[in-house]
Amino acid sequence: MQAGKLLVLARYSIVLSLLAVSCTQTQPPASTAKPTAAPSKTEAGAAKPAAPAASPEAKAGAPAATPKPSAEHPQYGGVLNLSHSGDPGELDPLWNPSYLTHGLVSSSFTGLVEFDPIQNDKIANRLAESWQVSDDGRVYTFRLHKDVRWHDGKPFQAADVKRTIEAWQNPPKGKLWFQKTLASMITGVETVDSHTVKVTLKQRQNSFLGWMATVYGVIAPSHVMDSEGRLKNTIIGTGPFKFKKYDQGVVYETEKNRDFFIKGWPYLDGVVSWIIRDGSTRFAAFRTGKIDVTNPFQAITATDAEFVEKQMKDASVMRMKILNGHTFAPQHTRDPWKDVRVRRAASLAFDRQAALAILVQGLGSPGTPTPPGPWSISSDELKQLPGYRQPKDADIAEAKRLLAEAGYPDGFEGKLLARVGDKSAENMAVLSSEQLRRIGIRLRLDMQEDVVWSRIRANKEYEAMVLTVAASFPEPGGALVYYGPGNDFGYESAKRDDAIRAYEIASDSSSRLEAAKRLELLLMDEVPYVVLLWENRAVAYWNRVKNVHPWVGHLNNNRWAHVWLAK
Repeated sequence: MQAGKLLVLARYSIVLSLLAVSCTQTQPPASTAKPTAAPSKTEAGAAKPAAPAASPEAKAGAPAATPKPSAEHPQYGGVLNLSHSGDPGELDPLWNPSYLTHGLVSSSFTGLVEFDPIQNDKIANRLAESWQVSDDGRVYTFRLHKDVRWHDGKPFQAADVKRTIEAWQNPPKGKLWFQKTLASMITGVETVDSHTVKVTLKQRQNSFLGWMATVYGVIAPSHVMDSEGRLKNTIIGTGPFKFKKYDQGVVYETEKNRDFFIKGWPYLDGVVSWIIRDGSTRFAAFRTGKIDVTNPFQAITATDAEFVEKQMKDASVMRMKILNGHTFAPQHTRDPWKDVRVRRAASLAFDRQAALAILVQGLGSPGTPTPPGPWSISSDELKQLPGYRQPKDADIAEAKRLLAEAGYPDGFEGKLLARVGDKSAENMAVLSSEQLRRIGIRLRLDMQEDVVWSRIRANKEYEAMVLTVAASFPEPGGALVYYGPGNDFGYESAKRDDAIRAYEIASDSSSRLEAAKRLELLLMDEVPYVVLLWENRAVAYWNRVKNVHPWVGHLNNNRWAHVWLAK
């Protein structure tokens, strides 16, 4: 492993010097209680949408021009039909990070900022009208829109932001929460006045604004939080669509928020998500026109994408890097996985090229600890590293040597946790079991329903698990929740903390890029989790659906306010 690290560092000394000239810094489930909806109101006059803002300059965010939604004139009306692969354990956007939750409720909530749904490399103002950053990068001052109301008619104010951030810092016991990444960055939040909030960070955090722009940065109503403690059964937000109805196992419906603060948005009258567990059945529903868009977290296969392109003249396919990583994740607090030699052996055992072919029909790239992009090691470089090279003979021999050195010359037995109903996870579990068996690691599959699976994961009551990690944006910081302090896998490291800090506080693109590369090499050596692959996905949509653009991650473009249907 050391030789491999030196090889990559030597090669990247040249690459880094070239990239430094051209790079610029990037800003980058089931409850039985019926959810509560906000009361409906009459429609306001339709006006042209206000232009979402582009990413800010170094110290301030301000509205900027956004491309026209379409060359065609946008039309109002119609309901967008989507498919969804299952029922979430609950509908609380704060304390359930699963796509099963966010794929349904995201359109009802808004954050201070979000990734622009049209120009996805930009960060747009949302509840924040503008923001400023102090010279040392530690203090963000957000000035809020004054004309925003919650779906139940109550005014949105700075107190809602403060209450939400304080909730991030005090999560319910035993819940999964990706806001831990944001909470770990923040030392204080104060309301300057009713529509100004000041957030103070522990240090400069280059990934802070990126995390605030994800679905994990949505703001909750303080009056609901104060009265109910959580949003478990009350779906009241400030988003473009209001909750209408949820029949478990059948359908989830929203309707247009006619008081949405971006005037003229949304174009649609509503969004309906049909619960269809089987992938073949979901694609059949698309082919017959019941479904308008195949959601990115329910990828169609390469075969289905080819069928759409060749056989469906009124439909199109959009391909994108979705930042989903298929991973094998050991629990670091348990033997034998607390021994780094065992984790390295597991990483060496996986044939990532085979995983790409079997799991995603080749639609992706070999997996590394951080998402693919300008901040990560290229596929060409990876092919020369242990764990990524072909053929696998040398890797398998080295993996067995490491296991013997760790005291397991004959391997060992254990359990592998996976989620029932998630076909991707089931396939990943079978493949992981087969590939690890080659070095003597024999794992029995432990298949659990989503609610039990989430509890086991949150409480770290598993030996090893498979899951799809969802990087929130294409930087090392976009996957910070999986390897950073307080991660679900129990991985802690002083060297990691130093490497993350160097990446986060870097004040220019050149030093930040160097720090990102060093961080990735360290993670490859310490193996917080094994990423088999990063997935590319194909999204199919009928051509009557207008203004569909690539997502940043698979959860950050599910509000649908900018999408419209041609009559």
